[in-house]
Amino acid sequence: MPKGPKITAEVKRLIAEVNDKHPDWVAKEVMEEVRARLRQVNHQVKPDWPGLSAVQIELRKLRQRKINDEPFGIDSPWSVGALGKYDIPSQAIPKVLEIQGLRLGHEPLTIREARWVGHLHAVTEDVVELAIWATFYAYREKMCEQANIVNDTSDIDLWVRSKDVTIPLYFQWLFRQDWVPDSYKKQLAEEQTRRCENALGIKAERPNLTTKGWLSYADSLQQTLFLDNTTKDQDKKWRQLKVLNSRLLAKHEGQVLSSPGKYIDLLEILRTGEYREKPFESTEKFLMFSKNGAVEFAEELLEFHDPDLAEFMRKSAVAGGPLSEAISKIASSTVNIKKHHIEGGKR
Repeated sequence: MPKGPKITAEVKRLIAEVNDKHPDWVAKEVMEEVRARLRQVNHQVKPDWPGLSAVQIELRKLRQRKINDEPFGIDSPWSVGALGKYDIPSQAIPKVLEIQGLRLGHEPLTIREARWVGHLHAVTEDVVELAIWATFYAYREKMCEQANIVNDTSDIDLWVRSKDVTIPLYFQWLFRQDWVPDSYKKQLAEEQTRRCENALGIKAERPNLTTKGWLSYADSLQQTLFLDNTTKDQDKKWRQLKVLNSRLLAKHEGQVLSSPGKYIDLLEILRTGEYREKPFESTEKFLMFSKNGAVEFAEELLEFHDPDLAEFMRKSAVAGGPLSEAISKIASSTVNIKKHHIEGGKR
């Protein structure tokens, strides 16, 4: 019998989504991925929930339902010929045809997605935006059908109403969609990072990034904002250092700094709060820079125009290491940063 709290509809849907992406995974692998997804947006979720037996039971039901599914139906590729069985409003058909063209050479538009284009065609004139929304609504419907739960789309509805992306891991998904123009990806990611920076109280100058870098930055900021909302942690330095981490990773398009230096993700150390109690030891653990990497970190720090953050990093930097040398050299301790902070100037 399953141990722990009864799994929710959201968890059932997540199990369906993980199983859909990884049909060969065993229950333990599905469980670990579901747990990770839950905690990516809410650190208050217990790390050992849901339990293995609950996931095994749900997977057994899910896979039996999938076996009984119609092999060729609503999730087949759409064409005008499908209108004989699956009706779409006539005024939506031009947009459906345009989206069908966008997807040529990629994953084809399905009948289910085309029907959602028909439902949503009056909401926006932007065909790419419409195609993305229809894809999300169609996938949610499909997963809820497989999980045998009510099709709750309230989170997607909020996104559509506000144009503020509220879907976890959305920018990771967007990066993989080759049919979406790079210009759309970059514009959306820039807009979203601006909203996130404002919500987090970040006043740093806007970075200069590639399309891939903007998507990486948007994804990191979105996760930072989710965690900030769920942990209710108001520590300014914590948020700023997470954003600083995100900006540097984005400049390297999500990759660590090139050898021989390394840039190690700050987030896990920062989430624990360990750096507040032992800043020196914590910094030594998560900052291992080459000389060039340290200089880049210090330059990025300067753009935050925050003398308190600079002073914190100066004290936390490994004594005599390349990071402390770079901060001292470029920022001249906090004197120049205070000057930049007051004047609002650029380095």
